[in-house]
Amino acid sequence: MASNIDSSSSNIGQIVRLSSADACQHAEALRELATACFPGAVPADGDPSALAGPWHDLSACEWLLAFDGSAVVGMALLVPYHDALQLSTLAVAPRVRRRGLGARLQEATRRRAIELGLPRVCGSVDADAADLLKRYRALGAVDDGSAICSPGALVKPKVRLSAPVAREAPFEWLLEWSQLEPLLTRLLDGVDPSTASAVDLGCGTSDL
Repeated sequence: MASNIDSSSSNIGQIVRLSSADACQHAEALRELATACFPGAVPADGDPSALAGPWHDLSACEWLLAFDGSAVVGMALLVPYHDALQLSTLAVAPRVRRRGLGARLQEATRRRAIELGLPRVCGSVDADAADLLKRYRALGAVDDGSAICSPGALVKPKVRLSAPVAREAPFEWLLEWSQLEPLLTRLLDGVDPSTASAVDLGCGTSDL
């Protein structure tokens, strides 16, 4: 069953979440996308589920598909573990790159991890992909263990990264100034709050 999870105004279209069984309906489109992004990863007549690898339970995997009209132009393959949601594969068609689609798929992955009650998103990146490593680390990902090798690609070491899904909420005043002023007056022991430049409320200093 498909779930529409992204109704962005982007002209690339919406992102939907599918089970592996439902994703099979788009097998040909996924094969073409995988071939464009990862030459040789999926045989010409092969099943796109090969992207999940033989070490994952395919029935537990989910697919985020991005559409441009009826064409599949982006995908993310998600594999839930007991302590993290793995972003196993992320692909964006060359013709729509640099338009924010990859970031939208990553954000949809983060939101899905929260829905599943998982504290972090993890994944593996080629150890020599300096640009990707720099980007993910800038987004808050940290090295999660030593370099590992993916099965079937033992000469291509990978770095495992993970990032927490929770984001610190910005500090917000919970009181109107008319309610806060008398409290500050008492905190400042009779000093007129209007003459003070700052006050420490125990959770950071805020300009008044």
